[in-house]
Amino acid sequence: EVTDGTLLAFTNEDVVVYSSDYSSGTDSWAFSGGSLAAPQSIGGEDNALKVTLSGDGFFFPQKSGVLVSGETYSISIKLYVPSDNTNSNLNFNVRENGGGTIVDCNLTEANAWQTFTASLTAGAGLVLQVTSDVSMTSGDVLYIKDVVVTQTSNSSGFVKTWYDQSVSDQAGSATGNHATQSTGDNQPQIVS
Repeated sequence: EVTDGTLLAFTNEDVVVYSSDYSSGTDSWAFSGGSLAAPQSIGGEDNALKVTLSGDGFFFPQKSGVLVSGETYSISIKLYVPSDNTNSNLNFNVRENGGGTIVDCNLTEANAWQTFTASLTAGAGLVLQVTSDVSMTSGDVLYIKDVVVTQTSNSSGFVKTWYDQSVSDQAGSATGNHATQSTGDNQPQIVS
């Protein structure tokens, strides 16, 4: 499979590395400037992440463990800002923590879901963030939904899991003795 190009083609395909699922909670998103709640229903959509600011300041809800330094990504995200926010700001960004590539998500209206697509190359921050352009007011809310992060640059193939090929043990039960290396820097490279 390596010599006939199958594995090489596989490592060069675009790969969805993260897709949000707020149906049972916040999906490991973090927000130090307020609270997160999920699943929420708003604007005719279910399973949204509600981000509520607890003091005057900026929105910085973020998701770790998605980006890899030096790789490029296409990011799709849906945002919703209610009209009853104290601050009527509709301008938000998708970016990497600490700056990185900043992609404007300028909503054209409140009380409506809008989808944005962004491309970025990960640097050293490695944390995906949604940020407000201006300082917001305590109690203001932002809703996030359908976040899809697709890695568009795959330069190498690394092994995360070696799957146990045995069907069962002697008693006929599946063994599932998989060998997993979740630390990216320690994964063996199988193709360049």
